[in-house]
Amino acid sequence: MKKIITILLCTLIAGTLLTGCGNQSSDANNLKITWNDVTLELPESWTDRYITEESDNALTVYHKASNESWKKKNEEGFGVLFTLNYSEDDSYTVLPSYDDLGKSKNGGYYYIVYPTDVQAYVSDEKIQDEYDSMYKEIDYIKEHASLK
Repeated sequence: MKKIITILLCTLIAGTLLTGCGNQSSDANNLKITWNDVTLELPESWTDRYITEESDNALTVYHKASNESWKKKNEEGFGVLFTLNYSEDDSYTVLPSYDDLGKSKNGGYYYIVYPTDVQAYVSDEKIQDEYDSMYKEIDYIKEHASLK
């Protein structure tokens, strides 16, 4: 069952990605990602440690070292920290692991989805520890998210 969920998640991620990146900027004390109506403030410790991939209705944020290490093993779509999503309805509420960010001005919903299986590159303890450290900081990002 776990393998099926992993395959489905990878297929979903691979099928919705690779159309570009959201705006990313950096200032003296933080990093910001702006996607559609949402701006996320990332901790400074994330500098050069993440990558993003955008689709029509989602922006996925990856731990760079995990993603690159998995790719070397011919495994695509791993290293996910979270995915910022947009939906015109609340059908996403059946997902197993998400947090609401709020409603858009046109009535749609922004929400964050978290991976439900292992995403860190576990064959390297340093990479896994860095992923775990970044994952623990996602609450900071949620608390500092803003909608236009």
